[in-house]
Amino acid sequence: NGNGCLGSGALFGLLGPLAPYSEGGQGSQRWFDFYAGTIGLSRTSNVGGFATSVQNRNTGEFLRSHLVSIDGANGNQVLRTSDLDLDNMRYGLELIGALQLGPGSNVEARYFGLNNWNVSRQAEIIPKTLPPTLFSSYSSFGADPAGGFDDTDRSYIHRISYSSELHNGEVNYRRRFVSPFASAQGSWLAGVRYFDLDERFGFNAIGATNNTFTFNELRFFNHETQARNQLTGFQLGGDYWVNVVPGLQLGVESKGGIFGNHATVESQITANSIPGAHEHLSEGRTAYLGELVASAVYRLSYSWSLKASYNLLYVDNVALAPENYNTRDLSNAIGGGAFTMNRQPFIDVDGEVVYQGWSIGGEYMW
Repeated sequence: NGNGCLGSGALFGLLGPLAPYSEGGQGSQRWFDFYAGTIGLSRTSNVGGFATSVQNRNTGEFLRSHLVSIDGANGNQVLRTSDLDLDNMRYGLELIGALQLGPGSNVEARYFGLNNWNVSRQAEIIPKTLPPTLFSSYSSFGADPAGGFDDTDRSYIHRISYSSELHNGEVNYRRRFVSPFASAQGSWLAGVRYFDLDERFGFNAIGATNNTFTFNELRFFNHETQARNQLTGFQLGGDYWVNVVPGLQLGVESKGGIFGNHATVESQITANSIPGAHEHLSEGRTAYLGELVASAVYRLSYSWSLKASYNLLYVDNVALAPENYNTRDLSNAIGGGAFTMNRQPFIDVDGEVVYQGWSIGGEYMW
């Protein structure tokens, strides 16, 4: 071990001012007072299907679909919810503060969030010849009723959009321990956590000239569904660190818990044939959240260190906007009032999301 440490020291000595700060020695304790950095996450879970107005006569369930729109002129599928890819990296803020309570124990407060995903896809008929040929899932693509609805079908433009944003706050008590190996150490933690996931899914249609009013306005249809999840609960976890050489630490942390999710879903529809309609539903559900972080810390000086991490986050039993997008029984609504007794509003809290990405920032110790 001595020769290995000496060899490592000589190797890092060749780096000169770029070498890690090593005065803490091979057995230096893992500690910092404050961390600030950026966290980039991509959402790798699939976009779910929405509830259609087609009902299974045997089970009574409404069938789900990814297909939103077709071009009736040739029967091509032009819009699907699965066309909305949230896998792009979106960057937010991460802050951690630590307060020492006694030997080997401290309280940590952590926030990360502001990651915001916005994506949209559009199908357009060019040139704009009469009649327009885009048909939507609201009318089973022009089958019910025959020829579709004035507002949602026989359209020039169909557009779908999806946005999602998250916020996380937690306070943990951490108790540290030293392993039998001088260069390794770890901790266990327990604390409370709040996780907020806010989503929107929308469908927009623009059709031919409105023939029911004095003004020559284009027909339009706007339907937006907003889903919000507020998870609060208790979590357990721990971490384990190894001092590879003095000034360079590698570690992994895992934590998870069972949470109560207060989920709400709101739907808003405005259109030529509908002056405006609104639905609001809420449900309490048990949810699950787990997180894994693998990190490397490179000590620059007595006070400053550079930290880079890989982050993996899994959340189960949440309400996702596309899966709560409801076209059920809209055939009974458009043209006859916005929402009827047959619409059967619902809230689906069975969704799951997976995030992964990278974070980098600086730790400060005074």
